[in-house]
Amino acid sequence: MIERHRFFRIRKSVIHIQQAARAWFIQKRQRKDTAKYSDSSASVISIQSFVRGQIVRARYVDMLAILDKKQCTSPKLEDQEHLCMAAIKIQSAWKSYITRTFHAHKRFAAIRIQSCWRGWYSRKRFVCQVAAVIEIQAGIRGLISQKTFNQFRFAATEIQRFARGQLARKRLLGLFCA
Repeated sequence: MIERHRFFRIRKSVIHIQQAARAWFIQKRQRKDTAKYSDSSASVISIQSFVRGQIVRARYVDMLAILDKKQCTSPKLEDQEHLCMAAIKIQSAWKSYITRTFHAHKRFAAIRIQSCWRGWYSRKRFVCQVAAVIEIQAGIRGLISQKTFNQFRFAATEIQRFARGQLARKRLLGLFCA
């Protein structure tokens, strides 16, 4: 009966470990499948996007103002149109480049931070689960040791009882003098 209880406790701890591992794998898979940002982080990202847009638009307006000043001083109208188109193309390319690099750096930094945090959190949870398994195993070992001790104590008591009974019978019959 005790062996059966021990088996069920060990089985229960193994099932607990398996559930923890499965949950970890499922969470890992879900992180890849679900949306990349939660509601709160999506709102923060939209605010950041708005601010970045304002900054880039302000730079663009400043560049246009500088271009207008230069156009006023230019003597030829054809050259002004040509320079204006070239400046707009350059500004557009520059604005696209700045926006792409800015977003790429920020996105990479956010991914790096999230990755480090998820790794730390997974390791922390794993350490807690290992500690729980160790506690379960220690409890089971303690129960097994207690059971063995009680069996040996019972066996020793039985041996003493038989030996005392044998001595008492011999004294009663007079075969042994002490």
